[in-house]
Amino acid sequence: LTNCDAPPDCLRREKQHIYGKRILILGFNRSGETFGLALNEKEDLIVSNFPQFKDSDFSNLIKIYVLGNEISSSPRDLLIDEIRNLCGIWHRSITLKEKGAKPIPFKGNQGAGYTLEALLGIPRNSSKKPDKYGFEIKSFKSDGKISLMTPTADIGEEGKLPFREFMNLYGWRGERHKDSIVFNGIFRYHKPNKRTQYVLDISGFNPENKQKTKEKITVGLYQKESPQLVSGWSFQKLLDSWSEKHSSACYVEYISRTFVGKNNTKNTEYLYTGRIYIGIGTQIFYYLNSITKNIVYYDPGHEIDSSNNASVRPQWRMSIRLNFGKDLMHLYKEVHHETLL
Repeated sequence: LTNCDAPPDCLRREKQHIYGKRILILGFNRSGETFGLALNEKEDLIVSNFPQFKDSDFSNLIKIYVLGNEISSSPRDLLIDEIRNLCGIWHRSITLKEKGAKPIPFKGNQGAGYTLEALLGIPRNSSKKPDKYGFEIKSFKSDGKISLMTPTADIGEEGKLPFREFMNLYGWRGERHKDSIVFNGIFRYHKPNKRTQYVLDISGFNPENKQKTKEKITVGLYQKESPQLVSGWSFQKLLDSWSEKHSSACYVEYISRTFVGKNNTKNTEYLYTGRIYIGIGTQIFYYLNSITKNIVYYDPGHEIDSSNNASVRPQWRMSIRLNFGKDLMHLYKEVHHETLL
């Protein structure tokens, strides 16, 4: 109750016996706002005859009710129904820049994800909260790779230096465009990168030790022959980026093809196959453990192009392998595979 403007008396430990049964109601809206209300048996008659709600996917202690839905489907069922209606149809690449706007055509490697979000009414880069119904939504392609999250480094050289200064000191000339400066490549746990010899490591973390000291945990790229931390992420930075947004996630498979539009312009269209994976319940230690198992890796795409335009892309990814479902089991407490068509 610390810093609560109007702390409910029924939640005080020494007074709980006075109020009898208590119910805590939590709600959220699509703007990311969260609301709470404490009811008690002494003051609210409804508590003695409270309606039965469905168990949530992540805990039978938490019950679910979806406002405005006559059959009170679970958030998971609502999301699956919406995705099912999109599957088996070719959709041209689009993006939704803001809520309430009309989707517009999009060209680029992120088209599959942007198109899926736009079809579901999710604005691009709209929030640090989950995308819809409490789920983070990701698209994936067989034999491809998927971006899990993109937190910028907050410690090490990259964390303390301005981006352009960091790139001038630690970047290198691009192979495709010689006038550009890049910082890219795949960095895996305890495997020196062939170009830079930087090593991805986690300090203060032992997957076998259940007594973890979070204040000492850092993830970073180190120079192989010295303790220099080139790019680093504090425990809190990764925790904030992973746990809240990815507590529940839905991974949707797609295939793509090229089409020729007006004036012979080429673009891409996507078909969502109906094959999905749903991950329920996660924690940051699952994520860190997946790094040590080389399931999750760092794949940045930083660049300052020939026109001096800066692009910051700190991408943490995983590859889509034949055992993708098993890989996801390292990231979530439960993983469910469904075929919607």
